[in-house]
Amino acid sequence: MKQTVLFIPGFAGTPAMWDYPITNLEDIIDAQSLVMEGDSLQAMADLVVNANTLPDKFALVGHSMGSWVGAATAALHPERITKLVLMDGWARNNAAKAEEMEATLKALEAGQHQQVLAQHCPNVFYGDNANFSNNVKFLRSLQESLPASLITQQWQAMVKDNDIRHLLPKIQCPTLVIHGRHDPWFDLDENLFLAQSIPHAQFTIVEDAAHGTPIEQPQATTALLRLFLGN
Repeated sequence: MKQTVLFIPGFAGTPAMWDYPITNLEDIIDAQSLVMEGDSLQAMADLVVNANTLPDKFALVGHSMGSWVGAATAALHPERITKLVLMDGWARNNAAKAEEMEATLKALEAGQHQQVLAQHCPNVFYGDNANFSNNVKFLRSLQESLPASLITQQWQAMVKDNDIRHLLPKIQCPTLVIHGRHDPWFDLDENLFLAQSIPHAQFTIVEDAAHGTPIEQPQATTALLRLFLGN
């Protein structure tokens, strides 16, 4: 029997970012995906556990903001999550990060969505990746398909509840933390902290990727998911 796996995109992303792994894992999983709504971490976790298409138990794969939501969901509802994959995520907040995120929120609330996203998007990807330009165009197309109000709401939630250190020891399911080697926002130290804060978590690094690992390295992502979810 195939296991149900919920894929959660990152900030301003859509389920299309998961097309490659979902298509190439259909022999072992029944995949679903949710775009996050809500202006708090609790609201997003509630959206997940109250989704009427999900069974009582399911695996969860999250990228960036989706990793943040996934970790919280697994911590708050350990009876629901069978396996957890956290890609390009974080655990801690700090003063410099908080200040930068507040400035971005003010710009979004002022209606400067195009400027914010145009600046944000290239930084997601590793510049030396051969598909850098196509990756940027692809992510921009996903961003442009979402309402500006939803994008602002997602950022509001991350500003409000950014630090999740207190939740991580509560995660009980098998967990895999995946880190893009060249992530400009959440470095190796942050991802090792994330993995080491979760009981018995596994950790791996994907080369030639920054903060957009599922898009930058879809084959490697799929191979890691097959090994972890299929075991």
